[in-house]
Amino acid sequence: MKKAILLQFVFQFILACSIYSQVDFEEANSTKIFIKPSEREIDSRVITIASYGIILENSETVSYKVISKIVTDNEMLLDTILTFVSNAAKSSSGNSFVLEMKDAVYEKPVATDNRVLQDQVFTINFLSSRAENIELAFNFSPRRIKDIYFQMSYTNGRHFNKYAYSLSAMSAGIGKKFKLPSGEILLGLNTGIKTLTVSTKKFLFPPLYSNEAESVTYLELQYRNELVGNWINFSVGSKYYLSNVSVLGDKTKFSISVGLALKLGEL
Repeated sequence: MKKAILLQFVFQFILACSIYSQVDFEEANSTKIFIKPSEREIDSRVITIASYGIILENSETVSYKVISKIVTDNEMLLDTILTFVSNAAKSSSGNSFVLEMKDAVYEKPVATDNRVLQDQVFTINFLSSRAENIELAFNFSPRRIKDIYFQMSYTNGRHFNKYAYSLSAMSAGIGKKFKLPSGEILLGLNTGIKTLTVSTKKFLFPPLYSNEAESVTYLELQYRNELVGNWINFSVGSKYYLSNVSVLGDKTKFSISVGLALKLGEL
C-alpha cells in the first residue's frame, strides 16, 4: 500500500514538474464527460491530458471550459488532470471517481500564428515631394523576428511648369519597428531607382527626353495607429534623401507623407 502511494506521488511530481503542456495517458480507463449546459454525456477512453483540455481515443479534443463534470473508474486520470487544473472538486462514489469542474481554473488555449510572413501591411501615401505625389508600399515582418520589417514601394507623380515632369521610382528597404502604448514607429533605410521624363505638354504627349534610371537612397520614419478596428490604420511619416533625382535643378532632401495602411493579416 505504501509503495503504491509512493509511486503515485512520484508520478504526480513528475507531471507537475514537466515542461510539456500535455501528457499521454496510457492506463485503461472508462470515462464519462458531461458537457454544459445541456449535460450531454460523452462516453470514451481518455488518451491524452493537456493544459487546455482532454483528448479522446477518437482524437476528439474536449476543452475544459465546456466540461461540467468528469466521471471515471481510474482515479489517477483525475489526479493527472489536477496537475493542470485547480479549484476542481474530486470525490468518489462506489467504484467511480468524480471531478466537478464548476469552479475549475485552467490554462486558456492560445491560437498560434505559424505564417512565415506576419504583420503584412499595404499602404497608400500622399507625398509632398515635387513630381513625386503618391506611393504604394508593402511591408512585412518574418515570424521569427517580428520587430524587423522589409518594405517594397513604388512612387509616381507629376509636376507642371513650362513643361510636364513625370517621375517614377521603385525601392526596397529594411527597418525596425518600435511598439508604443498607442501605435508603432517604423524606422528604415531604403534604396532604389528613379527615372524622370519631361514633356512639352501636360498630358499624353511624346517626351522631350527621359533621364536614365538613377539610384536613390533615403531614411524613412513612419508612425502608424488604428483608424478602423485593427485592420485599417492611418500613417504619417517623413523621408530624408541621402541621394535623389534633380527636378528643375532641385534635389528634394526632405518630404512628408500621410496615408492609409491596410493590415492584410487582419482580414
